Amino acid sequence: GYWWSEQMKYYYLMFAKPRRVDLDRLAMSTEASILRGYVRT
Repeated sequence: GYWWSEQMKYYYLMFAKPRRVDLDRLAMSTEASILRGYVRT
């Protein structure tokens, strides 16, 4: 369960279409909260 909850959110942010984050500006906390780089749609 832990792997699923932690890893899948990173995969979603990296590979989602349309892009949810700018990977060049991305800064995240240790709990996957986006601090910088979120792309508003």
